[in-house]
This record gives sequence, structure tokens and C-alpha cells, in this order.
Amino acid sequence: MTQTLTKLDEPILIDGLTWREFKAAEQLIDRPGVRLSFLDGTLEIRRMPGEQHGTVKEWIGTLLDLYLLQIKTDYTPTGSMTHQYD
Repeated sequence: MTQTLTKLDEPILIDGLTWREFKAAEQLIDRPGVRLSFLDGTLEIRRMPGEQHGTVKEWIGTLLDLYLLQIKTDYTPTGSMTHQYD
């Protein structure tokens, strides 16, 4: 079965997967512009937004950095890093 992502706000959701199955899917679906997320056995496949989204994201990140520096809050930005707990 082939399914095409046509709208950015409509992800494909696949339930009932194991972490091992997610990692296998991650290797198979290694494409620019596609993001995979996995939580509680559900795989979400979503197209990444374009350049405008990236620009706005950077502006918001910069403002947040400046605010946290101003209030002297220590933090570590992680971006879209995968957090894997065994």
C-alpha cells in the first residue's frame, strides 16, 4: 500500500509497533523532508514544513535564548534530538 502525504497537517499514524520495528522503519524512510516520531507504540510520519517555517522557528529560538539569558536561566536546547530510554 502506498500513501502520499499531500497536506502538512495530516500525518500518517501506525499503531502497535515495537521500538525495534520503529528503528527498522526509520532506516527505510530516511528521506529529506520527512520526519518520523515514535511514542507509546505509535509511529507518526509527517512531511516537514518549508523554508518559511524554518525561518520563524529560528526567530522564536533566538528570542527564547535572549529571554532565558536575561533571566539567568540555565538550559540546554535539544532541537529534534531523539530521547531513547532503555
